[in-house]
Amino acid sequence: MLVFSVGGSIINQNKINLEFLREFKDFCFDIINNKEKIAIITGGGSVAREYQKAAREFNIDNNNILDKLGIKATKINAELLLSILGDLAYNTVLETPNDDIDENKQILIFSGWKPGWSTDYVSVRVSERFNAKRIFNLTNISKVYNKEKQNVDKLTWDEYLEIIENDWKPGMNTPFDPVASKKARDLGISVFVLKGTDLYNLKQAIKGQKFNGTIIS
Repeated sequence: MLVFSVGGSIINQNKINLEFLREFKDFCFDIINNKEKIAIITGGGSVAREYQKAAREFNIDNNNILDKLGIKATKINAELLLSILGDLAYNTVLETPNDDIDENKQILIFSGWKPGWSTDYVSVRVSERFNAKRIFNLTNISKVYNKEKQNVDKLTWDEYLEIIENDWKPGMNTPFDPVASKKARDLGISVFVLKGTDLYNLKQAIKGQKFNGTIIS
């Protein structure tokens, strides 16, 4: 199982990225033609943050409410991908890695789950269920910075956790959130952070070849 955590801002940054969606559809079909299975977890991205920002303008600071708004944004992104990928995908967007699933389907699509957890965390739990040891995190950045603000090819989880905030906040914008990072560390899962729109580069990473990005492990 290949696990792709697709940042919401790759799907929709002020407008829906049709070019990416067309290319990603072809990319997914190429993978399943090689008898691989795929799990896709969609983030909420800038759409989620816009709704959360609007709520905060009305002095809403309840994290549960703010997270629910973000989760709704992940769901509409997931539904869009489901409609594009068609019959090869499981016929509904999955909300939790614990759902009963027809595992004969080659593509599974997950949205956000529940308040307090980002879709990064969902991707880790999906990886745990299917015994996947790699998550490919498709973001709008090419690499992760270290403490010295330098782009790096590799970081340990402990090194990464030193440079991000310790607690999850609704709308948090970080390459991989702290709750998910700690869980991935405990499970021995590696996260590949890379520019999501460069699908050739993603293919290189999947094959274990040289690619432009950061591995956190």
